Amino acid sequence: MSNVIELKKVKAERLLKQLEDDLAKYDRQSKAEIAAIAEFGFIARATGKDVWGTDVYSLAYDSEVLIDSSAELVADEVLELVKELLRFCNSPAEYRRHAQEFAQCMAESHAEADAAIRADWGIEPDAA
Repeated sequence: MSNVIELKKVKAERLLKQLEDDLAKYDRQSKAEIAAIAEFGFIARATGKDVWGTDVYSLAYDSEVLIDSSAELVADEVLELVKELLRFCNSPAEYRRHAQEFAQCMAESHAEADAAIRADWGIEPDAA
């Protein structure tokens, strides 16, 4: 029985290590993509953390802040926003308007997700 427990423990440790490696790889890819949007005139900076401890970003275009970190957009959301701006908008004024709408939708989505996490798993945020 002891061997079975030890085997399961080793397997769990390997899976946890693989998960950590995968998350680190994803984080490096996101940061590289965040840096790449500068070629389109956008600057995204990690400027804080959300209540779960994840980096949140501000986004600027041509030195004008489109969203600040209070919108609590994480890297993949900022990248999605830039894709939408490039696809659907034709001017910086449209960028501002669309970015605010996007941030509002994400705030609603985040609130729903946070409530579901708390209700389903009983997990509270790491940071307040």
